[in-house]
Amino acid sequence: MGPLVGLLFILSLSSSLVSVFSQDHHACDCDVFCYGDLLHVIQNASIFDDQKTYTDLNLMFDKATVLEAFENLPDYSEETLRNFTSDYFSGPGNDIEQIEPSDWNCCPSFLDDIEDGALREWAEELVAMWKNLTRKVNDDVKESNNYTTIYSENSFVVPGGRFNEFYYWDSYWTLKGLLISEMFQTSQGMILNYVDMVASYGFVPNGGRIYYSSRTQPPMLTPMVKLYYDYTGDQDFVERVLPYCEVEYQFWMRERVVLLQMNDHQHVLNRYHAELTDPRPESYMHDYTLAEGLNETEKVTLFSNLATASESGWDFSSRWFNGDQFEDADDALRSTNIMNIVPVDLNSILCVVEDNLATFHSKLGSSFKASLYRGAVKQRKEAIQEILWNEEDGMWYDFDLDTLSHRNEYFLSNIAPMWAQCHTVDSGDNDEVEEKVVTYMEEKGLFKYPGGIPVSLTESGQQWDFPNAWPPLQYMAIEALDSCNSDEYKDLALEQAQKWTRSNYLGYKNHGMMYEKYDVTRVGTGGTGGEYELQAGFGWTNGVALHFLNKYSDSVYYSRAQQNNAQVNTISPVLTLVSLIYSFIRIMS
Repeated sequence: MGPLVGLLFILSLSSSLVSVFSQDHHACDCDVFCYGDLLHVIQNASIFDDQKTYTDLNLMFDKATVLEAFENLPDYSEETLRNFTSDYFSGPGNDIEQIEPSDWNCCPSFLDDIEDGALREWAEELVAMWKNLTRKVNDDVKESNNYTTIYSENSFVVPGGRFNEFYYWDSYWTLKGLLISEMFQTSQGMILNYVDMVASYGFVPNGGRIYYSSRTQPPMLTPMVKLYYDYTGDQDFVERVLPYCEVEYQFWMRERVVLLQMNDHQHVLNRYHAELTDPRPESYMHDYTLAEGLNETEKVTLFSNLATASESGWDFSSRWFNGDQFEDADDALRSTNIMNIVPVDLNSILCVVEDNLATFHSKLGSSFKASLYRGAVKQRKEAIQEILWNEEDGMWYDFDLDTLSHRNEYFLSNIAPMWAQCHTVDSGDNDEVEEKVVTYMEEKGLFKYPGGIPVSLTESGQQWDFPNAWPPLQYMAIEALDSCNSDEYKDLALEQAQKWTRSNYLGYKNHGMMYEKYDVTRVGTGGTGGEYELQAGFGWTNGVALHFLNKYSDSVYYSRAQQNNAQVNTISPVLTLVSLIYSFIRIMS
């Protein structure tokens, strides 16, 4: 398909695009932690190094008592506010405790299949890290309104670092690692926690705090259930949770949907859309300062776009910027316009959701519903091809609802339809499309970097841009390449898995860290940019690493990785020679 000149109109079936709100939309209904004067004064004073610290505190008294004490403060000096928070708040951290999961197993069977001894030892240490990352919400939270933590019945694995609560879409890749590690009880418990969230909210919140409850994240619940079923074959569990998977799907098809008409064809696709009339509580001053100088309508639009970018998981990226000429980084971020973008990866994920729902209903004997979801898959494939595919470039692109055109810049998310197996309506066209996509990637030079495939080629200073690489996108891209019929592309998948494994391993070996993101230009080095410091832990990184160690157990080797790393990361010719000699000795020994 050529340029999208045939587009006739766009109709949003969810809430109207943010221009003027008739009512306030707060992150939650708590005027201590989500909106109001107290939040503004405390965060504006910057008495905590990380603004998330305040929103993770716990009230020592009921809310009315705390607010009354705040109103009676003599001044808002730093000393006064520090004393106030010390007297009326506790934590953070006493609402969630680290526990050792009851199903942790030191020696899951996949370890025996890893041929490289160094990588096998590393995998053992990654499995052991599940003990450090497993949490349980204290029972007090269930009976009290003094916490920002959302109560979860079962234990769960956190990302790590400043992220001491569950995060929704992270959990899919964490779950992959847990299942490989044979931690089936923990895996099931995490899924049931999300089922409870759907029962309470109608969707799964962004994370396990009340200030995340006005937005969600990419809808990975149903794919998590499919992962669990593939490992356990537990059909009774599928039947138990399937109604909640459908409730979440209905939320996306009611609240996050756009209707697009191309010539005589109507297509339904989805977008992210979180309405917020205030700064995000956990990043309050970042958003508040960014909005200075804007009128009220512009502020509301900005706050909603920032919250919506957080809903996407890509907070933040030039992917969502409106234009490419900016005075500075803040000016660029102010242009964020994600609510008017139809993302390739979101619609690919929903295609997977629809396919999974069809599979579940078929296995449970509901042929009518299975047929409905198969029809939804077919319709989404057609929409992805007709609206998002760019024939001239040989790649899918996000679609801009303002300009009615493709946003034809490279982001690794562009390849998502191939990962989802939703890239063609007729499977007979797969080879041709896959060749075009890989050619596009080769022409962009995406496979030349020693530490993985970059998320973008734009250096914006944001964390979802160059030079960073992120575990979930490496997973999607490598699995997409491996799914191709071409042996050449499968070999390319292995090559990229080797690079990613090497970078993860050397980062751990040299620094003792598993990072949330990595720098593709420097093997073993954590990524840069964003609104918080680089975090280590790290749930989804560990899960993706274990996935590749399991999948390519006889094909990835540290010895070769070490030699390649010595060739790439040079400081001087002398050090390079020493490194190569050392690598040679290791190989020969």
